[in-house]
This record gives sequence, structure tokens and C-alpha cells, in this order.
Amino acid sequence: ANGGATGLFATPLGSFFLEGAISQFKSRDFGYALGGSYRLNKSLGHKNWALNLSSRYKSAAFTPVSPVSNASPLGFTQAQYESFELSADSRLSGKLWSASAFASFQDARQNQRLTAGLGGSYRIRPDISLTLFAQHTEDDRRKEQRVTAQVSWRIGPQMNARAQYDSGQNRAQYSINKATAQHVGSLSYGLGGAYSFDTKQSNHFANAIYTGNRFVATARHATGLEQGFDVMDNTSQLNLSSSLVFADGSFSIARPVRENFVIVKPHRSISDNQISLNPSVDGVTATSDFLGPAVMTEISPFDSRLTYIDVDDLPVGYDIGSNGFTTKPYLHSGYKFLVGTDASYSVIGNVIDVSTGAALRYLGARFESLDHPDAEPVPAFTNRNGRLAATGLLPGRHRLTFITKSKFSMEIVIPDSDEALVKLGKIEVATR
Repeated sequence: ANGGATGLFATPLGSFFLEGAISQFKSRDFGYALGGSYRLNKSLGHKNWALNLSSRYKSAAFTPVSPVSNASPLGFTQAQYESFELSADSRLSGKLWSASAFASFQDARQNQRLTAGLGGSYRIRPDISLTLFAQHTEDDRRKEQRVTAQVSWRIGPQMNARAQYDSGQNRAQYSINKATAQHVGSLSYGLGGAYSFDTKQSNHFANAIYTGNRFVATARHATGLEQGFDVMDNTSQLNLSSSLVFADGSFSIARPVRENFVIVKPHRSISDNQISLNPSVDGVTATSDFLGPAVMTEISPFDSRLTYIDVDDLPVGYDIGSNGFTTKPYLHSGYKFLVGTDASYSVIGNVIDVSTGAALRYLGARFESLDHPDAEPVPAFTNRNGRLAATGLLPGRHRLTFITKSKFSMEIVIPDSDEALVKLGKIEVATR
């Protein structure tokens, strides 16, 4: 059996977090584990200071329940040893600079390990920053000191360059990357490499990723050099990835599916109109074409996400309903969303008093389908000029009833045609 408790205490002096757990199984001794941490964030004028302290202890007999993939067949972790950890880190930052320090101590498996380091960064220009970090590591087998220096340059939107030297490996590295938002037609690319001063060998690479509407293409080339420019090896790769998806009777071709997908299919009344998902200044996430409906594949399980819809060249008066949908899928699931409906017609007309000829302002009305009695009535109102408008109507016969003392009603017919906007013209209503 396992049991435990946690507690969080927030005070003006900082936040305290305490936790404890016990275990007791057959043929195993009683075990326990304890932990605690302290956090403080404080503003010092134009500076910010953060402090974190933590400690954790586990007895040799403590047996937590773990996933079977990382444990014995019974679900118990195999590692049975006493361990103790203690760590502290602090960070002080200003407008153009920051400084940090940390230290940790570990005692486990009859081996003690001490790690300590300090560093800082300074922004030379709004787009260039310098970072310097030093670290000392010591255990029962070795001692090591290393210094890392890095220069970062934000070349432009979504494009960065970096150069770094690590004294521990006596190696220099560089990289240039441009990462774009994932939309149809986006291209991300990068290049980089590393040089070892000990072996006089270097490795260099370049890669590119193109996001299409139905596929993702990646290209990569790597070269290894020694003693200057003598080539050791060359490696080139080109991958084209796509997927075939199916949900609720509909197939489509899509980019590789990570965990979930949604097929966005047009209703038969707008089957020839192109549907685009999440239109923005950068482009669209997916679009329908001759290969099938649009498919959204970048969806995380259990995460609520709103997807916007845009339909090109909609017929005048056509009502698609909501211009977006929200997904919160289960893991490894697929869905279908239908854009448009049979109830997509709109009507307009001018309502006047049959006795006086005056426009009837702010008058309520409703449309009831005579061909589909189970359909919900569609409400409508006139504006200050007596203009009546209603959307989301089915084709066929309707009874139009006005909310007046006489409850005046009339029958209208909405043709089942490509003309989504029906003009009723002048509607004369008896109000008494």
C-alpha cells in the first residue's frame, strides 16, 4: 500500500511546499519519503530577485508505484537505495542584465555529488546578448570545472543565431535558425555545426522543413571534417510525410497525424467552395482542395482549442452558422465537422401597415417550416426602417407570423436553388 500527503503554504515571507509518502508491501520493509521546498520572488526597485530551496529524502525501503514500462512486473520500481538531495538557486535580474547562482548536493548509492555554478547575461543591444556561466562538479570519482560562453543574436522575426564555447568539452558550436508558424506554405530552416579543439574534427549540418497542405517535406545534409577540410563523411536525407485519415464516413489526405485530427467538410450546398482554417496574415492552417476536405492535425489531446473557418465566395445570403468550432479531443481520436447546412437560406423584406402604408418598426415575427414540422421556428425582427431579415431557413414552404394583435400570418416559399438570399419585397401586414 502507498499513502501520502502534500501541503502548500503561502506567506508574505514566501511559499512553503511540504510532501510526504509511506509504503508498506508484503515481503518489504516499511518505507517513507519526505520533501520540502521554499520559493521567494521579490521586487527590489527596478530589479527582481528569486530564491528557491528544496530538499528531499527517501529511505531504502520506500517503494513507489510506477508505470509498468519503467518497473518490475508488479509495478514496483527496482531501485532500492537510500537517497538525499539538497539544492538551492537564486536569480537577480535588471533591465539589461541578470545574474544567477546554484548549488546542489546528492547522496545516493554510496556516492556523493556536489555541483555548484554561477553565471550571468548582459544584453549588449536589443538584439544581441552575452551569457557567461561557470560550473564546478565533484563526486567520489572525479572533479570537473567548466566555463561556457555564448553570444545570441536575434537577426529578425523568428530568426536567431548563436555561437557557444564549452571549456569542459573544449568545443565550439554555432547555429542559425528560422522557425515560422506552422501554416500552409511555411518554410523553416537552419544550419549549424561544432568544432572540437582536441580532435581537430568538426561536424556541420543544414536542414529545411516545408509545410504543405497535405504533406510535410524535410531535407537535411550533414558533413564531417577532420584536420581542417578533409571530408570524413557526408549524409543527406529527404523525407516526404503524409497521412490518410477517416472519420464519420469521410476520407481525406493530411499532414502527418501526431495524436488527433479533425476533418472539416463542406455541406453539399457549398461543396465547390474552398474552406480555409485559421486564416491570418501568415496564411492558413489547412484548406480544402481537389484532394478532399481540409484537415487539422496540430491538435493536442484534452486541450480546448478554437478553430476559425473561412469559406470563399459564399452565395449572397448563405448562412454557415458558427464561423468556428471548439475541439477538446481524447488521445488518438479523429472527428468530422460539417460546414454549412440545409437551413442556410436568408430572407429580406419591407414590412408596412396595410392600412396606413407606414413602415412597421421593431416588430417581432417567426418563420415555421410547413414541410419540416419538427424544425425549430426561426425568430425575426424588423429594424427601425421596417426591414425584416432572417437567416438559417430551410427551403420549402413556411408560415410567417407577425406578433401583432391580429397575429397576422402568411405563407411564403423558399426555392431550393443556388440563390441563398430570397427577397420577399413589400409585405403588407394587418395590425388590427
